Amino acid sequence: MQVTIDRQEARLIAMEQKAHKSECDLREAIDHQEAKIMDLQTGAQSASKKLETLVAASSRKDEQIKLLKRELNAQEQYSRRNCLRIFGIPERQDEVTDQAVIHLVNDSLGVCLEKHDIERSHRLRVLPKHPGKANSPAPIIVKFQSYRKRSEVLASRCKLAGTRKSIQEDLTKENVRLLKATRDSKEVKAAWTRDGRVIALVPATNGKELKRTINSLEDLNN
Repeated sequence: MQVTIDRQEARLIAMEQKAHKSECDLREAIDHQEAKIMDLQTGAQSASKKLETLVAASSRKDEQIKLLKRELNAQEQYSRRNCLRIFGIPERQDEVTDQAVIHLVNDSLGVCLEKHDIERSHRLRVLPKHPGKANSPAPIIVKFQSYRKRSEVLASRCKLAGTRKSIQEDLTKENVRLLKATRDSKEVKAAWTRDGRVIALVPATNGKELKRTINSLEDLNN
């Protein structure tokens, strides 16, 4: 009988030892998994910080690119400050565009313009909008010798109202797009350019109107 009791005690001890080992193994496995989770969390935090750094750097580069594009556009527009585009002057064979411009400015605008006031002029050839049909005359681009004479001519362009002729500033492609977008905006009553800058007439308080300089498309949403 004592032998039976000893055997049972031995079994209980063996079971306790086995259970203790299983518990130790389980704790070790849990500790191992917790260590892995901590490593993953640390890695995720590190990756998140790296991503934030990359996003911030990318944002700074985007802003720098925008700034550079604006500066280049401003420089290009400044290089055109003595130029105007004249629309509606009929085309003739063997024409001299300088003389055509002088005739229009002297006779229609009442501004004294002489040959020495013009540095150069020529037609701007563009693809016809409706091939096979009569199209408007190609515009003439004129570069004046002085900004003062160019401004004098531009200031008198209102005298062409009601005719098929018009005079516009020589804008960069970017400023042409910006002017069109401004004119298409529902919040803008009128838009024009002054020295290449887009000016918009927008509603203000008390039923009044306010002139705003539009430097970018973002300005139209503010």
